[in-house]
Amino acid sequence: MTNRTRPGRLVRVCGYALAILAVTACGCKNEPKEKAERHEPGIWFVHATDPHIFIPAATESADKEKAMAVKQQEGNEEALSNMLKRSRSVPEGDGPPAFLVLTGDLGVDPCPPKKDVSEKPPAACTSNIDPDKQIAKLAVLLGASPLKDIYLVAGNNDIANEDPGDEALLAFNKFLDKVQTKITEAKSNVQLHNLTRCYDGKSDSSSCVADVSDPYRLIGFPSYSFKNKELKDATLKSQEKQFDIFRGLLAQAGQAHKKVLVLSHVPEIDDPFTLGQDRYSGVAPGKSNDPAADNARSRWSTWNVSKKLLDDWYTALASDSVEAVLAGHLHDSHREAYRPPYSWSTPTSQRGGFQKLFLAPPLAVKNQDSSPIQARGFSLIHLESDHVRR
Repeated sequence: MTNRTRPGRLVRVCGYALAILAVTACGCKNEPKEKAERHEPGIWFVHATDPHIFIPAATESADKEKAMAVKQQEGNEEALSNMLKRSRSVPEGDGPPAFLVLTGDLGVDPCPPKKDVSEKPPAACTSNIDPDKQIAKLAVLLGASPLKDIYLVAGNNDIANEDPGDEALLAFNKFLDKVQTKITEAKSNVQLHNLTRCYDGKSDSSSCVADVSDPYRLIGFPSYSFKNKELKDATLKSQEKQFDIFRGLLAQAGQAHKKVLVLSHVPEIDDPFTLGQDRYSGVAPGKSNDPAADNARSRWSTWNVSKKLLDDWYTALASDSVEAVLAGHLHDSHREAYRPPYSWSTPTSQRGGFQKLFLAPPLAVKNQDSSPIQARGFSLIHLESDHVRR
Protein backbone atom coordinates (compact mmCIF):
# COMPACT_ATOMS: atom_id res chain seq x y z
CA MET A 1 0.00 0.00 0.00
CA THR A 2 1.49 3.33 -1.05
CA ASN A 3 0.72 6.69 0.52
CA ARG A 4 1.41 9.94 -1.27
CA THR A 5 0.80 13.42 -0.02
CA ARG A 6 -0.93 16.04 -2.11
CA PRO A 7 -1.38 19.52 -0.64
CA GLY A 8 -4.98 20.66 -0.49
CA ARG A 9 -6.48 24.13 -0.71
CA LEU A 10 -7.07 26.02 2.50
CA VAL A 11 -9.99 28.41 2.55
CA ARG A 12 -10.15 30.78 5.53
CA VAL A 13 -13.56 31.97 6.54
CA CYS A 14 -15.02 33.86 9.47
CA GLY A 15 -17.41 32.85 12.21
CA TYR A 16 -18.65 29.28 11.94
CA ALA A 17 -18.32 28.78 8.18
CA LEU A 18 -16.37 25.76 7.01
CA ALA A 19 -12.58 25.78 6.79
CA ILE A 20 -11.51 23.48 3.97
CA LEU A 21 -8.38 21.61 5.00
CA ALA A 22 -5.61 19.87 3.18
CA VAL A 23 -7.36 16.68 2.22
CA THR A 24 -6.77 13.00 2.89
CA ALA A 25 -7.43 10.16 0.53
CA CYS A 26 -7.60 6.40 -0.05
CA GLY A 27 -7.60 4.58 -3.37
CA CYS A 28 -8.43 1.14 -4.61
CA LYS A 29 -9.08 -1.10 -7.65
CA ASN A 30 -12.21 -0.64 -9.66
CA GLU A 31 -14.48 -2.20 -12.29
CA PRO A 32 -17.48 -0.34 -13.78
CA LYS A 33 -20.94 -1.57 -12.76
CA GLU A 34 -24.37 -0.28 -13.79
CA LYS A 35 -25.90 -0.35 -10.33
CA ALA A 36 -26.76 2.32 -7.77
CA GLU A 37 -24.00 1.17 -5.44
CA ARG A 38 -21.32 0.63 -8.09
CA HIS A 39 -19.24 3.32 -9.75
CA GLU A 40 -16.57 3.85 -12.38
CA PRO A 41 -12.89 2.77 -12.03
CA GLY A 42 -10.33 5.32 -10.92
CA ILE A 43 -12.90 7.22 -8.92
CA TRP A 44 -12.66 9.32 -5.79
CA PHE A 45 -15.13 10.26 -3.11
CA VAL A 46 -15.70 12.63 -0.21
CA HIS A 47 -15.34 11.50 3.40
CA ALA A 48 -16.98 13.86 5.91
CA THR A 49 -17.87 13.41 9.55
CA ASP A 50 -19.42 14.94 12.65
CA PRO A 51 -21.73 17.66 11.28
CA HIS A 52 -23.60 17.87 14.63
CA ILE A 53 -26.65 19.49 13.08
CA PHE A 54 -28.49 19.15 16.38
CA ILE A 55 -27.03 20.07 19.78
CA PRO A 56 -28.94 19.15 22.95
CA ALA A 57 -28.14 22.46 24.66
CA ALA A 58 -30.12 24.29 21.96
CA THR A 59 -33.31 22.88 23.49
CA GLU A 60 -32.31 21.90 27.01
CA SER A 61 -30.18 24.72 28.38
CA ALA A 62 -30.67 28.10 30.04
CA ASP A 63 -30.86 31.24 27.93
CA LYS A 64 -27.12 31.99 27.63
CA GLU A 65 -26.10 28.40 26.89
CA LYS A 66 -29.06 27.97 24.59
CA ALA A 67 -28.16 31.04 22.54
CA MET A 68 -24.60 29.79 22.11
CA ALA A 69 -25.79 26.30 21.14
CA VAL A 70 -28.27 27.71 18.61
CA LYS A 71 -25.47 29.76 17.06
CA GLN A 72 -23.28 26.67 16.84
CA GLN A 73 -26.11 24.68 15.25
CA GLU A 74 -26.56 27.37 12.62
CA GLY A 75 -22.84 27.36 11.88
CA ASN A 76 -22.72 23.57 11.70
CA GLU A 77 -25.69 23.52 9.34
CA GLU A 78 -23.97 26.08 7.13
CA ALA A 79 -20.77 24.03 7.15
CA LEU A 80 -22.59 20.89 5.98
CA SER A 81 -24.47 22.83 3.33
CA ASN A 82 -21.28 24.49 2.05
CA MET A 83 -19.43 21.17 1.97
CA LEU A 84 -22.20 19.59 -0.11
CA LYS A 85 -22.33 22.55 -2.50
CA ARG A 86 -18.56 22.54 -2.98
CA SER A 87 -18.21 18.77 -3.24
CA ARG A 88 -18.71 18.52 -7.00
CA SER A 89 -16.37 21.41 -7.80
CA VAL A 90 -13.32 20.50 -5.69
CA PRO A 91 -10.35 20.56 -8.13
CA GLU A 92 -9.30 16.95 -7.70
CA GLY A 93 -9.28 13.95 -10.03
CA ASP A 94 -10.58 13.67 -13.58
CA GLY A 95 -14.22 14.24 -12.69
CA PRO A 96 -16.54 14.92 -9.78
CA PRO A 97 -16.49 12.68 -6.69
CA ALA A 98 -18.64 9.59 -7.05
CA PHE A 99 -20.30 9.56 -3.65
CA LEU A 100 -20.18 10.79 -0.05
CA VAL A 101 -19.19 8.82 3.05
CA LEU A 102 -20.47 10.28 6.33
CA THR A 103 -18.98 8.63 9.41
CA GLY A 104 -21.50 9.62 12.03
CA ASP A 105 -22.74 12.23 14.50
CA LEU A 106 -25.61 13.98 12.83
CA GLY A 107 -26.56 14.72 16.43
CA VAL A 108 -29.92 12.93 16.51
CA ASP A 109 -29.46 11.19 19.88
CA PRO A 110 -32.90 11.58 21.50
CA CYS A 111 -31.50 11.47 25.04
CA PRO A 112 -30.02 14.72 26.40
CA PRO A 113 -26.65 13.94 28.02
CA LYS A 114 -27.46 15.55 31.38
CA LYS A 115 -30.70 13.69 31.84
CA ASP A 116 -30.88 10.44 33.83
CA VAL A 117 -32.11 8.10 31.12
CA SER A 118 -29.92 5.08 31.78
CA GLU A 119 -32.83 2.69 32.23
CA LYS A 120 -35.28 4.30 29.79
CA PRO A 121 -35.81 3.30 26.17
CA PRO A 122 -35.04 5.94 23.49
CA ALA A 123 -38.71 6.80 22.97
CA ALA A 124 -39.10 7.70 26.66
CA CYS A 125 -36.16 10.07 27.05
CA THR A 126 -36.97 12.81 24.55
CA SER A 127 -37.64 16.16 26.15
CA ASN A 128 -37.86 19.31 24.02
CA ILE A 129 -36.79 17.51 20.86
CA ASP A 130 -39.15 17.61 17.90
CA PRO A 131 -38.11 14.63 15.73
CA ASP A 132 -40.38 15.70 12.87
CA LYS A 133 -38.53 19.01 12.60
CA GLN A 134 -35.19 17.20 12.74
CA ILE A 135 -36.31 14.83 9.98
CA ALA A 136 -37.52 17.71 7.82
CA LYS A 137 -34.28 19.67 8.26
CA LEU A 138 -32.03 16.72 7.46
CA ALA A 139 -34.13 15.84 4.43
CA VAL A 140 -33.64 19.35 3.05
CA LEU A 141 -29.91 19.41 3.79
CA LEU A 142 -29.03 15.91 2.56
CA GLY A 143 -31.59 15.95 -0.23
CA ALA A 144 -29.75 18.92 -1.77
CA SER A 145 -26.53 16.92 -2.07
CA PRO A 146 -25.11 16.82 -5.61
CA LEU A 147 -23.59 13.45 -4.65
CA LYS A 148 -26.51 11.10 -4.97
CA ASP A 149 -25.21 8.17 -2.92
CA ILE A 150 -24.52 8.90 0.76
CA TYR A 151 -23.06 5.98 2.73
CA LEU A 152 -23.24 6.58 6.45
CA VAL A 153 -22.82 4.98 9.87
CA ALA A 154 -24.17 5.92 13.29
CA GLY A 155 -22.08 8.00 15.69
CA ASN A 156 -22.17 8.08 19.47
CA ASN A 157 -24.27 11.27 19.31
CA ASP A 158 -26.85 9.52 17.12
CA ILE A 159 -27.71 6.63 19.44
CA ALA A 160 -29.62 6.92 22.73
CA ASN A 161 -27.18 6.59 25.64
CA GLU A 162 -24.52 5.20 23.25
CA ASP A 163 -26.35 1.93 23.80
CA PRO A 164 -25.43 -1.05 21.56
CA GLY A 165 -28.77 -2.72 22.28
CA ASP A 166 -31.22 -3.44 19.49
CA GLU A 167 -33.85 -0.90 20.54
CA ALA A 168 -31.54 2.11 20.42
CA LEU A 169 -30.28 1.26 16.92
CA LEU A 170 -33.78 0.45 15.69
CA ALA A 171 -34.82 3.97 16.69
CA PHE A 172 -31.94 5.44 14.65
CA ASN A 173 -32.76 3.22 11.67
CA LYS A 174 -36.42 4.28 11.71
CA PHE A 175 -35.38 7.92 11.97
CA LEU A 176 -33.19 7.64 8.86
CA ASP A 177 -35.96 5.80 7.00
CA LYS A 178 -38.23 8.79 7.61
CA VAL A 179 -35.52 11.17 6.38
CA GLN A 180 -35.22 9.10 3.19
CA THR A 181 -39.00 9.17 2.71
CA LYS A 182 -38.97 12.99 2.94
CA ILE A 183 -36.07 13.18 0.48
CA THR A 184 -37.95 10.99 -2.00
CA GLU A 185 -41.18 12.95 -1.55
CA ALA A 186 -39.26 16.11 -2.46
CA LYS A 187 -38.34 14.50 -5.81
CA SER A 188 -34.65 14.25 -4.92
CA ASN A 189 -32.79 11.13 -6.09
CA VAL A 190 -30.34 11.18 -3.15
CA GLN A 191 -30.09 7.74 -1.53
CA LEU A 192 -29.04 7.22 2.08
CA HIS A 193 -27.24 3.92 2.63
CA ASN A 194 -27.30 3.18 6.37
CA LEU A 195 -24.36 0.80 6.83
CA THR A 196 -25.02 0.19 10.52
CA ARG A 197 -28.61 -0.97 9.93
CA CYS A 198 -27.86 -4.70 10.15
CA TYR A 199 -26.65 -4.53 13.74
CA ASP A 200 -30.19 -3.91 15.05
CA GLY A 201 -30.97 -7.62 15.44
CA LYS A 202 -33.69 -7.57 12.79
CA SER A 203 -32.22 -6.39 9.48
CA ASP A 204 -30.41 -8.52 6.93
CA SER A 205 -26.61 -8.39 7.20
CA SER A 206 -26.35 -7.28 3.57
CA SER A 207 -27.68 -3.85 4.60
CA CYS A 208 -24.27 -3.07 6.12
CA VAL A 209 -22.39 -3.76 2.89
CA ALA A 210 -21.94 -1.81 -0.35
CA ASP A 211 -19.76 -2.75 -3.30
CA VAL A 212 -18.63 0.59 -4.68
CA SER A 213 -15.85 -0.45 -7.04
CA ASP A 214 -14.69 -4.01 -7.68
CA PRO A 215 -12.89 -5.43 -5.75
CA TYR A 216 -13.60 -2.82 -3.07
CA ARG A 217 -16.41 -3.09 -0.57
CA LEU A 218 -17.67 -0.77 2.16
CA ILE A 219 -18.64 -2.41 5.46
CA GLY A 220 -20.18 -0.42 8.30
CA PHE A 221 -18.81 -0.96 11.80
CA PRO A 222 -20.83 -0.19 14.99
CA SER A 223 -18.25 1.63 17.12
CA TYR A 224 -20.74 4.21 18.39
CA SER A 225 -20.93 2.53 21.83
CA PHE A 226 -17.20 2.00 22.29
CA LYS A 227 -16.49 5.12 24.37
CA ASN A 228 -19.32 4.30 26.77
CA LYS A 229 -17.89 4.52 30.30
CA GLU A 230 -20.69 2.53 31.94
CA LEU A 231 -19.97 -0.99 30.81
CA LYS A 232 -22.62 -3.50 31.86
CA ASP A 233 -23.04 -7.20 31.14
CA ALA A 234 -25.81 -6.37 28.66
CA THR A 235 -23.55 -3.85 26.91
CA LEU A 236 -20.77 -6.42 26.62
CA LYS A 237 -23.10 -9.02 25.16
CA SER A 238 -24.57 -6.57 22.66
CA GLN A 239 -21.13 -5.37 21.54
CA GLU A 240 -19.90 -8.94 21.11
CA LYS A 241 -23.04 -9.89 19.17
CA GLN A 242 -22.52 -6.92 16.86
CA PHE A 243 -18.87 -7.79 16.40
CA ASP A 244 -19.83 -11.35 15.43
CA ILE A 245 -21.96 -9.89 12.64
CA PHE A 246 -19.04 -7.71 11.50
CA ARG A 247 -16.66 -10.68 11.61
CA GLY A 248 -19.07 -12.64 9.42
CA LEU A 249 -19.28 -9.78 6.89
CA LEU A 250 -15.48 -9.57 6.80
CA ALA A 251 -15.22 -13.33 6.23
CA GLN A 252 -17.71 -13.09 3.35
CA ALA A 253 -15.63 -10.29 1.82
CA GLY A 254 -12.52 -12.45 2.03
CA GLN A 255 -14.27 -15.38 0.39
CA ALA A 256 -15.43 -13.07 -2.41
CA HIS A 257 -11.87 -11.68 -2.81
CA LYS A 258 -13.00 -8.19 -1.84
CA LYS A 259 -10.86 -5.43 -0.36
CA VAL A 260 -12.70 -3.78 2.50
CA LEU A 261 -13.03 -0.16 3.52
CA VAL A 262 -14.40 -0.21 7.07
CA LEU A 263 -16.63 2.77 7.91
CA SER A 264 -16.49 3.49 11.63
CA HIS A 265 -17.30 6.48 13.80
CA VAL A 266 -14.94 6.19 16.79
CA PRO A 267 -11.35 5.35 15.77
CA GLU A 268 -9.15 3.13 17.95
CA ILE A 269 -6.64 5.82 18.80
CA ASP A 270 -5.88 8.05 21.77
CA ASP A 271 -8.41 10.77 22.52
CA PRO A 272 -6.41 14.00 22.09
CA PHE A 273 -8.60 15.78 24.65
CA THR A 274 -8.07 13.10 27.31
CA LEU A 275 -4.38 12.94 26.48
CA GLY A 276 -3.99 16.72 26.75
CA GLN A 277 -5.92 16.90 30.02
CA ASP A 278 -3.63 14.28 31.54
CA ARG A 279 -0.36 15.73 30.27
CA TYR A 280 -0.99 19.43 30.78
CA SER A 281 -3.73 19.72 33.41
CA GLY A 282 -3.03 16.71 35.58
CA VAL A 283 -6.50 15.25 35.01
CA ALA A 284 -6.07 11.49 34.83
CA PRO A 285 -8.22 9.52 32.39
CA GLY A 286 -11.07 7.41 33.71
CA LYS A 287 -10.59 3.79 34.59
CA SER A 288 -10.76 1.13 31.92
CA ASN A 289 -13.95 -0.90 31.68
CA ASP A 290 -11.69 -3.95 31.52
CA PRO A 291 -8.66 -3.58 33.84
CA ALA A 292 -7.08 -6.85 32.72
CA ALA A 293 -3.30 -6.56 32.92
CA ASP A 294 -2.87 -7.90 29.39
CA ASN A 295 -5.46 -5.55 27.83
CA ALA A 296 -3.62 -3.76 25.00
CA ARG A 297 -5.79 -0.66 25.39
CA SER A 298 -3.98 2.65 25.85
CA ARG A 299 -5.14 4.49 28.98
CA TRP A 300 -6.12 7.45 26.77
CA SER A 301 -7.85 5.40 24.08
CA THR A 302 -11.20 6.53 22.66
CA TRP A 303 -12.32 2.89 22.96
CA ASN A 304 -13.30 1.67 26.41
CA VAL A 305 -14.07 -1.94 25.57
CA SER A 306 -13.31 -5.43 26.77
CA LYS A 307 -9.98 -7.11 26.12
CA LYS A 308 -11.76 -9.72 23.99
CA LEU A 309 -13.36 -7.15 21.71
CA LEU A 310 -10.13 -5.19 21.34
CA ASP A 311 -8.16 -8.36 20.52
CA ASP A 312 -10.83 -9.38 18.00
CA TRP A 313 -10.58 -5.93 16.39
CA TYR A 314 -6.80 -6.14 16.04
CA THR A 315 -7.18 -9.57 14.44
CA ALA A 316 -9.73 -8.19 11.98
CA LEU A 317 -7.59 -5.14 11.24
CA ALA A 318 -4.60 -7.37 10.42
CA SER A 319 -6.65 -9.21 7.79
CA ASP A 320 -5.47 -8.87 4.21
CA SER A 321 -9.08 -8.09 3.31
CA VAL A 322 -9.07 -4.80 5.25
CA GLU A 323 -7.61 -2.03 3.13
CA ALA A 324 -8.55 0.99 5.23
CA VAL A 325 -10.60 2.18 8.19
CA LEU A 326 -12.39 5.51 7.70
CA ALA A 327 -13.40 7.26 10.93
CA GLY A 328 -14.12 10.61 12.56
CA HIS A 329 -15.25 11.54 16.08
CA LEU A 330 -12.23 13.69 17.04
CA HIS A 331 -12.70 17.44 17.53
CA ASP A 332 -9.15 18.60 18.13
CA SER A 333 -8.26 21.98 16.63
CA HIS A 334 -4.81 20.89 15.40
CA ARG A 335 -4.75 19.75 11.78
CA GLU A 336 -1.89 17.33 12.36
CA ALA A 337 -4.18 15.26 14.59
CA TYR A 338 -5.94 14.02 11.44
CA ARG A 339 -2.86 13.21 9.38
CA PRO A 340 -0.73 10.05 9.40
CA PRO A 341 1.39 8.83 11.04
CA TYR A 342 -0.63 10.10 14.06
CA SER A 343 2.61 10.28 16.01
CA TRP A 344 0.92 12.29 18.78
CA SER A 345 -0.95 9.13 19.82
CA THR A 346 0.54 6.39 21.95
CA PRO A 347 1.92 3.55 19.83
CA THR A 348 1.18 0.01 20.93
CA SER A 349 2.38 -3.31 19.59
CA GLN A 350 -1.08 -3.88 18.13
CA ARG A 351 -1.73 -0.58 16.41
CA GLY A 352 0.72 -1.22 13.61
CA GLY A 353 1.55 2.43 13.09
CA PHE A 354 -2.07 3.18 12.17
CA GLN A 355 -1.22 2.22 8.59
CA LYS A 356 -4.84 1.55 7.69
CA LEU A 357 -6.46 4.43 9.57
CA PHE A 358 -7.86 7.43 7.66
CA LEU A 359 -9.34 10.18 9.81
CA ALA A 360 -11.44 13.06 8.57
CA PRO A 361 -11.61 16.33 10.51
CA PRO A 362 -15.05 17.33 11.79
CA LEU A 363 -17.43 19.65 10.00
CA ALA A 364 -18.82 20.97 13.30
CA VAL A 365 -17.27 23.73 15.39
CA LYS A 366 -17.66 21.61 18.54
CA ASN A 367 -14.78 22.12 21.01
CA GLN A 368 -13.09 24.55 18.59
CA ASP A 369 -15.23 27.68 18.87
CA SER A 370 -12.86 29.33 21.38
CA SER A 371 -9.67 28.19 19.67
CA PRO A 372 -7.48 30.65 17.69
CA ILE A 373 -6.95 27.84 15.16
CA GLN A 374 -9.42 25.35 13.78
CA ALA A 375 -9.20 21.99 12.06
CA ARG A 376 -12.46 21.48 10.20
CA GLY A 377 -13.23 20.21 6.73
CA PHE A 378 -13.39 16.91 4.88
CA SER A 379 -11.21 14.32 3.18
CA LEU A 380 -10.89 13.16 -0.40
CA ILE A 381 -10.45 9.42 -0.84
CA HIS A 382 -9.01 8.17 -4.14
CA LEU A 383 -9.86 4.69 -5.41
CA GLU A 384 -7.19 3.74 -7.89
CA SER A 385 -6.11 0.48 -9.44
CA ASP A 386 -3.65 -0.81 -6.86
CA HIS A 387 -3.02 1.53 -3.94
CA VAL A 388 -4.33 3.95 -1.36
CA ARG A 389 -3.45 7.51 -2.38
CA ARG A 390 -3.44 10.49 -0.05
